[in-house]
Amino acid sequence: MTNYTKTTNFLAKDSLPSSDTAKIIRGSEFDTEFNNLVIAVASKANLASPALTGVPTAPTAGTSTNTTQLATTAFVQSKVGTLGTMATQNADAVNISGGSVVGITDVIVADGGTGVSTLPSKAVVIGEGTSAVSSVAPGTSGNVLTSNGTVWASTANTTITATTGTLPYYGARGFGYFNGSALSVGTGSKNFASVAKIATGIFRVTFTTAMPDTNYVVVAMADNSANAVSRGAMITSAGNKTTTTFDINTEERLGGMSTDDVLMNWVVYQ
Repeated sequence: MTNYTKTTNFLAKDSLPSSDTAKIIRGSEFDTEFNNLVIAVASKANLASPALTGVPTAPTAGTSTNTTQLATTAFVQSKVGTLGTMATQNADAVNISGGSVVGITDVIVADGGTGVSTLPSKAVVIGEGTSAVSSVAPGTSGNVLTSNGTVWASTANTTITATTGTLPYYGARGFGYFNGSALSVGTGSKNFASVAKIATGIFRVTFTTAMPDTNYVVVAMADNSANAVSRGAMITSAGNKTTTTFDINTEERLGGMSTDDVLMNWVVYQ
């Protein structure tokens, strides 16, 4: 920007004698001064949206300044230096919305992390106290997560054995009920596909899934249905066992093979 400098000293003319021609103010002098003013004004920055060039400077405000005045690069540098570490920041002002956090090690468990960088795909995460977490892979299809009281492992789903002593125990292989007259499989029956009448009071039960062998026991109970309230029935035998079927024989309380109007329930153990 150009500063205005006077060319003519008009005040000095006042002390000159009237006969001195230099006392006269001439038009050329006015013209020179106005031209200087025009040049100076034209090179000044506008108040609104000035387009500054070069390296403009300004006074540097103190770091505590919070006004609308211009901030210099020196002010910004000093202000950044007062921010301190992440621990001193307002938690509400720290907002990581994307990208990656680099330059750090795995966050330990005590600080809310896992202590590891990666985990196996589809693995179950196991807590390890204050140490880094561990994991158990799924293993073979059908495996279950088991514990030996100390660690977890993915193991095959095997036969359940007794928790104390050496004597094993086994669960039921199937259970159900049917109406001897209607020969309908009862709702909620398990491993019980169908029942067929072989003869009076004799019924053949078919498994949904075959037994591994014929070394199984049938525990059954019979009772009269609503259509035969004056008569009861009982199981006399469960024989002709195969891996896919077994027969149930029923008898009335007073002797003789029962009619078909009887309700039967059974459980198979092995």
